[in-house]
Amino acid sequence: MTHTMKAPFLPLLLTAFGACALVAVGWPPVFAAIVSAAPEALFMLAAALSWGYIIACLLTPRGTEFEWRLIGGIGMGLGACSLSVLLVGRPEVLHRSTGSVVLGLSVAAGLVVVAWQRWIVPKEIRDRLFAVHTSRETRPPPPRWIWLALMPFLAIALLAASFPPGTLWPAEGNGYDVLEYHFGALRDWLDAGRILYLPQNIYSNFPMNIEMLYLLSMGLVGNPVEGALTAQLINLILAILTVAAVWLAARSWGDRAAWIAAVIAASCPYLTYLCGVAYVENGLLLFAALSLAALGRASEDSMRGRSWLLLAGLFAGLACGCKYTGVPAVVLPVLLASAWLALRAKRRRYFDPLIVLIGATITFAPWLVRNYNNTGNPVFPLARSFLPERPGVWDDDGAQRWKEGHLPAPEHRSMAGRLDRLWHEIIASPLFGMTWLLVVVGAAAFVMMRRPAVAVGSDQPTLLPCWIMIVVPLICWLAFTHLVGRFAVTLIVPASIIAAVGLARFAESHRLIFVACMITAVVGNAAALSRILLEARFFELAALRSGRDVDWFTAGQWPTHAHVPRINELTRDGHRVLVVADARRFYLEAGADYCVVFNRNPFAEAAGSLPAHELLVWLRNRDYRHIHVDWSEMNRLRKSRYGFWSSINEALFRELEQEGLRRIQDFAFETESGPRVYATLYAIPPP
Repeated sequence: MTHTMKAPFLPLLLTAFGACALVAVGWPPVFAAIVSAAPEALFMLAAALSWGYIIACLLTPRGTEFEWRLIGGIGMGLGACSLSVLLVGRPEVLHRSTGSVVLGLSVAAGLVVVAWQRWIVPKEIRDRLFAVHTSRETRPPPPRWIWLALMPFLAIALLAASFPPGTLWPAEGNGYDVLEYHFGALRDWLDAGRILYLPQNIYSNFPMNIEMLYLLSMGLVGNPVEGALTAQLINLILAILTVAAVWLAARSWGDRAAWIAAVIAASCPYLTYLCGVAYVENGLLLFAALSLAALGRASEDSMRGRSWLLLAGLFAGLACGCKYTGVPAVVLPVLLASAWLALRAKRRRYFDPLIVLIGATITFAPWLVRNYNNTGNPVFPLARSFLPERPGVWDDDGAQRWKEGHLPAPEHRSMAGRLDRLWHEIIASPLFGMTWLLVVVGAAAFVMMRRPAVAVGSDQPTLLPCWIMIVVPLICWLAFTHLVGRFAVTLIVPASIIAAVGLARFAESHRLIFVACMITAVVGNAAALSRILLEARFFELAALRSGRDVDWFTAGQWPTHAHVPRINELTRDGHRVLVVADARRFYLEAGADYCVVFNRNPFAEAAGSLPAHELLVWLRNRDYRHIHVDWSEMNRLRKSRYGFWSSINEALFRELEQEGLRRIQDFAFETESGPRVYATLYAIPPP
């Protein structure tokens, strides 16, 4: 295929402009907030593109097309930025002034390289060095109007990304994990002035490639809460780049299949949904798609395949750096696919999987080394049975509750129960929309409408790597996860490509069937997304918006957050506050100490061994002046499979009150039956 860029620029620009116009007209203050937060996000993107383009020029073979170096370069640049933040380890270096200078120099370096390639190098040398490799015939893309159908999806994604952290979605505990560690751990590091081990937040030991980008954006803004919108726009950009990467990965089957795959991925409700919560899945999807794209080029370009295999491994390692599930979802399938391609080649290349593994190790190793230095276990808190952590890092009680909390529910642990979750969480889930129906239709079209290969030479595209990237993660999902559909989100990438290749064949000879399939896909995905939005009361919340709206939390207006301004007032006055049960750290300022339920909890250990009057002394010796107890969260955790420390309960605080602990304020939220107290603030008596 001749790799030439035939992007329908006008429809793409109209789609982007229309989506922005919908938000601007419907929610003008929100759009103004987005515009105010966008420069830092775009600045980071430009810097990542600059460094990534330079890296891509060094790593990709001679003759690699510009669009591969552009899209692949952005992915590599984002990965390089993330690992650089980790290695620097000092967020104050990434403050607005210093970070702006560093990122500005990065942009300048990229511009110099592009100028050198495009204008300074003589044409005859440029053609020799950068001539685009041609191996296959190009087929025309589908009608350009198809992109306009994505306008509402992009508008909803943009609006969802603008919500203050902690508001969307009910199924995600209204972003509980974001407040607890995706953003919460970043707040700890910004307050501490460096990236350090957090004994109170076990989730901070996860690999955090995407969180490093969030941390960088907050540093550029100069304030974690004000920088949250910029971080969420980074998450939105990752989703957009995922669509571009899917397009890139599908080009082995022609431009037509590439555009169809991009449309299927872009309209999948899950992608829009993930833009409303600053998790890491959008980054995981991006690196999975780029790894598959590099693997596809390795199968096409057998003479220079090892360069592409190294890139596939590098991107797979970056996927693991987003989330541990990247190992079974990306690395393992890419390794198996590379082994299959090596056996299929005319000349046996038995070391090809090793090249992939080396690449993955290079980009994943920094997180393994960091974890080993902090805990003694490179994949902490996983694999504790044969990679035990250092003494004192964890305890058996927390480890057991962690294990139980991350198993499937008891009723789903049988094979029948697991298959039931497979149906509801993946196959029939509205979050995947029409994806699996399109896969069935596409696979059927691919089988029924087989035609002679159009390849020049003996190489022929194969969908087997895509099928491997579906089957292997599904098996691992069924066997080793707690059966949440989000842990299988990488399936969107290969599924979109498989569906697109079959639909592209319909487009060649059965145009009406193709058009009907595409309309059904987009309309069906829109209907599924609408159902999700209505269940989440998305538009009701959007109607209340007046801008960034972080004051919903900082001013205590959001239910169960009435305590936030009071605790922040105390910490600003120099008082240390021990926060019990609630681990949503993000909106609390430095001086409010918390502990995630799975960590060792010094207060719980002291409460289990000391009488009440000595426990008050213990608190005073650690300079605590107040205790905030979230009763609602304590009861929720105790009733869940996560569990809660048995030594911390209502009876403990009654005993402490008898010894002088003073109740100074109750916090409540409104219910149909009236106010309901969810937390209490206590003052610790002086000696």
